[in-house]
Amino acid sequence: MRIEKCKWKNNADSPVLLMIDDFANTWIDENNNEKLALGEDWGHFGREKNSMWDVLEKNIFNIFPEVSTTLFTVVGEREPILKNNNKKIYSKSILEDEKFVRFLNDINKKKNVEIAYHGLTHGVAGETRFDFKEEWETFGSLNQAIETIEKGKEMLYKAIGEYPKGGKYCGYKFNQYSDESISKTGFLWWCRHWDAALEENITNKNFNYELETFHDVIDIPSTIDGSFYSLKNHKKIFTKKYAKSILEKIKKRKSIEFLLDERVSNKQIISIQEHSSPLRADNRIQYPNIISDLENLQYIFAYLKKYNLWYATGTEIAEYYYIYCKTHIKLKNENTFIINTEEDLEGRELTIKINRNTQSQFLSVTIKNQKFILNKSNGYYMGDIKIYNDFPYVIEEG
Repeated sequence: MRIEKCKWKNNADSPVLLMIDDFANTWIDENNNEKLALGEDWGHFGREKNSMWDVLEKNIFNIFPEVSTTLFTVVGEREPILKNNNKKIYSKSILEDEKFVRFLNDINKKKNVEIAYHGLTHGVAGETRFDFKEEWETFGSLNQAIETIEKGKEMLYKAIGEYPKGGKYCGYKFNQYSDESISKTGFLWWCRHWDAALEENITNKNFNYELETFHDVIDIPSTIDGSFYSLKNHKKIFTKKYAKSILEKIKKRKSIEFLLDERVSNKQIISIQEHSSPLRADNRIQYPNIISDLENLQYIFAYLKKYNLWYATGTEIAEYYYIYCKTHIKLKNENTFIINTEEDLEGRELTIKINRNTQSQFLSVTIKNQKFILNKSNGYYMGDIKIYNDFPYVIEEG
């Protein structure tokens, strides 16, 4: 008999996470008419028609209710890229108006939505787009970084009554103080690199599609570019992004389907990178974004239905990974095993599978008067159990 921990919850092939950057109390009035048009909203308009959330709900969540998203939130007044620009921009902190606070609380209660941290201002505006500095590039000391992060965390706590457990570097840019600042401000997980983009640079080997740790923080990689279009998406055939997808297919024999298949075959995370809006203050299109990439996202989620996947938020994935890394199963005999833990994980759930030569349709695992059922699937028995350190788990055939 063999007992194994499953790498992902429910023994999924891979976890799937829709990552949306720059969720903020911001609106770029591109048409300068004080009316919301599609693509202008970064979160400010809540559930109103043509809002960022309206697009997500109608075109993703209603069609693919299994999808979970983590919204990387700029909690203060989001800095424009340019000091001087001709855009009419509304940008305020998340605490500026009660309507936005109510909206935040409403979506934060949803099981498939997580509010994560993405800086206080996102950075410092410049004379040109090349002069713009991302937030974690600007800190001149560890103390400055920590103080700014703590201020931002308190704002989020005041808005939704809880602190963020994870976040992401703005623009994936950081300096020598950044990693330690994340560790010292109590985050469970963080996104440091856009690994999919790093792999495109053949001279850069600093990409990894596995979860890792830095200091004591779990590093979640960003593995799929939502604007890497399927060549089957003919609606995008005359766009630059479609042309780039063709070049990737010709030069590297890669397609979005190939990348998705590769992540699943290696049991790696499928973390899809997006932004809340295509609009920027410097008149450039911000890629990837949920407006331009909508049909591609729908194609991706439809394509993934053939796999056994776990749709989860960043925190759900990080918490399971932490449990997986900190537990060790020891078989005592054919009917008993124990779990040793490196940390206090009592009552947390872990998915296990048992390979046992029996004709039973299920196995029961009993501990502390609790019984867990492991159903037979593909030649082994699989299910969730709760963790109790160094207590005997008793296996019985059903």
